Amino acid sequence: MVQSLTVRHSYSADYSADYNTNATFSGGDSTATTDLGSRRIVFAIPEYQTGAVRINERFQPLIGLDIAWKKQINTNIGFNRSNSFGLSTSNYEVSENKTSEMSFSLNYQKTGMRLPFFGGKRLNNRASVGLTVARSTTQDQRFRLRPSLEQAISDPEFQLEDALEGDDVSATGHTRLSISPVVSYQFSNRVSANFTLKYEKFDSNDSRQPSAVQVQGAFNIRVSIAN
Repeated sequence: MVQSLTVRHSYSADYSADYNTNATFSGGDSTATTDLGSRRIVFAIPEYQTGAVRINERFQPLIGLDIAWKKQINTNIGFNRSNSFGLSTSNYEVSENKTSEMSFSLNYQKTGMRLPFFGGKRLNNRASVGLTVARSTTQDQRFRLRPSLEQAISDPEFQLEDALEGDDVSATGHTRLSISPVVSYQFSNRVSANFTLKYEKFDSNDSRQPSAVQVQGAFNIRVSIAN
């Protein structure tokens, strides 16, 4: 029943950092102060300072299956994951964004069909039907470092785990579901038509980004005229 089966896996990652020169740097002995809770910290002014640090890693897919069945039926199943981490030195904040996605697609193709209004003659035509369904879940967390550092200074019972919960952490998330059917017909190398529809449902856990449903459709006819 199966003509071919392919298992896919892919991983990629990147690291980036922003640097800029420090205008207040005047030599190796230059210092500055900053207040953190009840403490005043004296530190050496660096010649270069980091503005932001970002780490992105993607499993696209973590695991994927491509199956070619008989009678020109193809199915694709994929599970993707991505993690993003960021450090902002301007507002003392660490962000963590995690996304998981499951996708499924089905495609069927038929060629050389006979049409009744052409006397049942077999034509060089092609019809295809496709369906893609994907569902993704995203979780976004932001950790405020400055309040945690101030609490660590003033509270002797402070533990590192306390910085990962409570009022110093804000968490949001959303779920996205998309369904996209496609129907296309190619009468010849010069005449083709297709119909596409995309349904997307966005469910948000954050009031700043409201939930919504969006439907988009299009019908295209392509005619190529050449001598």
